[in-house]
Amino acid sequence: MYFYTKAESKENEYENTTFMNNRILLENHLYFLSKHRGVRDSYPDADLIHSDKESFNIIFLKSPENIYSLPESYRIYIPAHTLSIQKLPEKYKPLGSITYMTLSHSRPIWNLQTKLKYKRVDTIESMEDFSLVQSRGFCETQEIFDEWYPWMRNFNLKNQDDPVQSFWVAYKDESPVGVCLTIETESCTGIYAVATLPSERKQGISTSLIHTAIQSIHKVPDNIICLQVETNSYAHNFYKKLGFTDAFECLIFKHF
Repeated sequence: MYFYTKAESKENEYENTTFMNNRILLENHLYFLSKHRGVRDSYPDADLIHSDKESFNIIFLKSPENIYSLPESYRIYIPAHTLSIQKLPEKYKPLGSITYMTLSHSRPIWNLQTKLKYKRVDTIESMEDFSLVQSRGFCETQEIFDEWYPWMRNFNLKNQDDPVQSFWVAYKDESPVGVCLTIETESCTGIYAVATLPSERKQGISTSLIHTAIQSIHKVPDNIICLQVETNSYAHNFYKKLGFTDAFECLIFKHF
């Protein structure tokens, strides 16, 4: 029989806690994807998101058991704490990665916009404002906007009454200029759909809106505040400056 030393026991406890926290972050993200991007199927070795948009057909791989029977049209997401990428067949090539981040309790003081009005979506009209700003913020051209606006708007309307989701809009002179969405799952509040109209950027609108959203959550002292960003992107560096720290990386692969 092997007896763990105190140092080994603490290390094992830390690893188990980290793994559980990472899983909590991933579950929050999967909830968002299942409500706003497609439909979720869960299996012991993988979580799948089925979408009518090819880029959101995703497999979050947890085990290599059925790796050779994966649908080739799906992107493979591999959280760094679950599986070695060396187990992937050579036909899968890297596309990049996303990083899961959490807000530090010792974050710096944020510079907040005090002249804006912040409103939680509670009417069809305010949801229309949310969907419009979200799409204008993410879609760089009119052609892209025309494709994605009705798609995102449809999911937003379907989820308006979900009690774990809170849609937020920032108004400047009664006009919507910024949006964000929070989702509360087990011990975790996820931040999604952070967008500002191109003409209103770099004025602290997103920072102020996120602050308003998370301050409205009564479980803030206990909840993990999390989000996901493209690794080493502008957003990644932006959130670091706000006091978010990296939790884990999720590598993305696709069959070629």
